[in-house]
Amino acid sequence: MPLEAQAVSCSIRSLFVAALVLSAGDRALASDGAALFQARCVACHGAQAAGNAGLQAPPLAGQDEAYLVRQLRQFRNRQRGGESPSPAVAGMQAVAQALPDDAAIDALARHLSRLKPPAVKASPPAAGSPQMAGKALYSVCMACHGSGGEGNRPLAAPRLNHLPAWYTLAQLNAYRSDQRGTHADDLPGRQMHQV
Repeated sequence: MPLEAQAVSCSIRSLFVAALVLSAGDRALASDGAALFQARCVACHGAQAAGNAGLQAPPLAGQDEAYLVRQLRQFRNRQRGGESPSPAVAGMQAVAQALPDDAAIDALARHLSRLKPPAVKASPPAAGSPQMAGKALYSVCMACHGSGGEGNRPLAAPRLNHLPAWYTLAQLNAYRSDQRGTHADDLPGRQMHQV
């Protein structure tokens, strides 16, 4: 199955499960971040929220809670994804729109932020490699994201040190192609768009 079809299929499965659970009247789920995660996110992001490159689903475990809240609300309000979002982003928009309210978003973000982030296997970059060039470019990123990519909550700069290269590259390209950081209400995104 092509990658885009897998991402759409994954989102549809998550929505179906979530609709069944919430239509059964279990409003308690809306305040239980772990239950929301199991019902809505595991199919794409994995049981430990470590992500799935094949589905373009990034790791969410250990990310800053405020950042996760902001991103889920932006997906819900279609502020992330530009005029023609990718299938993965369109799927996330649908998942976020199916969350019943802000309390559910808050509970889900709280749960994800408390999970242990996935270990990233990194080896020192070889001289002259693209990774070495990236390391040199990262000096611009350090001002907001920290020298070790640990993020900076007061600046609304998310953690980067647990994200795989494929996701970081995809997001940089999304900023470059106006898929992110163009909405008037997204100040941190607009700042990143200018970088």
